[in-house]
Amino acid sequence: MTRKFSTSFGEALSEESQRYVNEVRSKLTQPISPTACKYQFWQFEYMLRKVMAQEEKTGRLSAIRHIVDMTGYEINPFTMMFVSSGALSYYSQLFHYENYPELVTPTDIVNIAKWIHVPYKIAKAMMPAGFSDKFRLHDNNFLKALTEDIDVNHIPTTLGGNHEGISCIGAEKVPPCDYWTPEDPELLNHLEHLHIPAKKSRHLTFDIVEPKTLRWYFRTDGDIYFGVFFEV
Repeated sequence: MTRKFSTSFGEALSEESQRYVNEVRSKLTQPISPTACKYQFWQFEYMLRKVMAQEEKTGRLSAIRHIVDMTGYEINPFTMMFVSSGALSYYSQLFHYENYPELVTPTDIVNIAKWIHVPYKIAKAMMPAGFSDKFRLHDNNFLKALTEDIDVNHIPTTLGGNHEGISCIGAEKVPPCDYWTPEDPELLNHLEHLHIPAKKSRHLTFDIVEPKTLRWYFRTDGDIYFGVFFEV
């Protein structure tokens, strides 16, 4: 049975948002990169060392508090896919609850758009108990809620606080006109086009008998792994 989605305000999703949801449903087989998993472990180890150093310095229990500013963030099919496929639930259980319980602290998501409630509802149904207490959604009137737990002097000025030393670097949306293009666009018309399904691979063999330059150009719908192997 196909579920219908709506925002927390009871409004039906726009046609564009519904199109993204349908696109996500058709791509649930896309694998999650193991390299991304290794990076997440490295990231959590780094954060844990920071927490331990702070505790040793102050003699008090410490934690990292995350505030995610969603200003300007548009609906993303791959984010929706990551949530609705159950991958978010699995990796959150793996990283947070099993290996780094000390880092399971509330995450405040501020300046949210209405569509955020869609993946949030899906994630909430799949996540371990207490998930909703750890991920808090706020609209643009978030400062009062933040100051209930965080001193205003520890909140960056970009979010209405008094801390000028914290700089938040926002995401930059690159317009299509600024996408990288080869020096000779005509070359694209002579390239071999390959369709490689998820979890599949393709090997190409070239005989190079004299020094030459290898060049390649990718346009993909997801993460790929690429390598050049030499055979003597």
